[in-house]
Amino acid sequence: LLDVAGGEGLVRYDGNEVVPTFALDEVHVPDGFEPEDSVLRERSAFERVLETLTGAGHDKQEAVASINRLQGDLDVTVEAAAVVYARSEGVDVDDAAARARQEIRADD
Repeated sequence: LLDVAGGEGLVRYDGNEVVPTFALDEVHVPDGFEPEDSVLRERSAFERVLETLTGAGHDKQEAVASINRLQGDLDVTVEAAAVVYARSEGVDVDDAAARARQEIRADD
């Protein structure tokens, strides 16, 4: 769970301590709260780019279709195509681009 939180930028490590990157007093966690299993799954670079695109007002289906076309045209991974597409649309995805590079290198 801490690996996922670190990957999402919610916590950072300071020596042996885990430090939140947000104000704890601004978050209310109800008694008995248990996160769903999906929270334990780290989002891929593609998912991060797609979320950034939709947050910037792009239609999800259109973005996915354009990314898929670009992936085929350029013969690259879906993560790389997503980054290229987002940048061509003027959407800043530098964090996701770094993540995509890590994922591509890990697959090699």
